[in-house]
Parts: sequence; structure tokens; C-alpha cells
Amino acid sequence: MIWSALSYPPLVTIDLGVLSVSPHGIFTAVGFLAGSCLGLIGIVSVVLLGQLNLLERR
Repeated sequence: MIWSALSYPPLVTIDLGVLSVSPHGIFTAVGFLAGSCLGLIGIVSVVLLGQLNLLERR
């Protein structure tokens, strides 16, 4: 496959016993989780504000 030609070994790895992790992977995961939390907070706030507007109109 073409994707195998695009792979490269991580430049920096941290060895934690039998586990070897890359800071790039850790920060990618943290960013993904932060973005999903912010997105969910935004959706919830829009829904709540929409419900408040509907209550005011009645």
C-alpha cells in the first residue's frame, strides 16, 4: 500500500518500562479530547440557550 511508504519512525520516544510512547501521540490524544469536550460544551450550551428562548416565547 502507499501508506506504508509514508510512515516514519518517531523522532522522540519515552520508554516507560515495557511501553514506549511518543510525545507527539500523547499531545495528539490530549488535543483530540480537549476539542471533543469543547465541542460538546458548545452543543450543550446552544441547546440550553435554544430551550431558554423557547420558554421566553411562551
